[in-house]
Amino acid sequence: DVCSSDLAKVALAGCAMQIVQEGMAVFLDTGTTTLALAQRLTSFANLKVVTNSLDIAQLLTHQSDNQVLVTPGDVRRNDNALIGPHTLEFARQFHYDIAFMAIGGIDLEMGLMDYEESEALLRRALVKHCVRSVILADDGKFGHRTFINTLPFSAISTLVTNRALSDEFATRMEHDDVDVLHP
Repeated sequence: DVCSSDLAKVALAGCAMQIVQEGMAVFLDTGTTTLALAQRLTSFANLKVVTNSLDIAQLLTHQSDNQVLVTPGDVRRNDNALIGPHTLEFARQFHYDIAFMAIGGIDLEMGLMDYEESEALLRRALVKHCVRSVILADDGKFGHRTFINTLPFSAISTLVTNRALSDEFATRMEHDDVDVLHP
């Protein structure tokens, strides 16, 4: 159901926005959930936003006064993401207050997972270059196993989702010291 999925993304974007403060340097990677967050970040005026999403860059440039830096890279046609070695090298130059990242799937045993290596490599680099690493994931991502093991839960500081986690996932996040935020 597209409608409930969109509402979930809007709800969790509103929740994620609450940890952002004026003057922060943030990275927003590509995804419909990070795009929903970017929409909320238009209410800020003094952020430094680095992104590998042409859609997010355009949105923030046209609808806010935030400073927007776009990574170089190869354009992935299906979602206007910039990917590849140039993207990684550029992203590693900076230190972010918060790196907001989407994810392909969240599996209890495997951890955080992605469909493509380029996304996994970027997320692995970002968690080493930020104060707070935040995964944005609607409830449809939980219990979903994809192709690539991207990160263990312990590698991230915060998980933002649209509703309370199941007991199994809640226990696992607590065990790995991951803060969980939801509306």
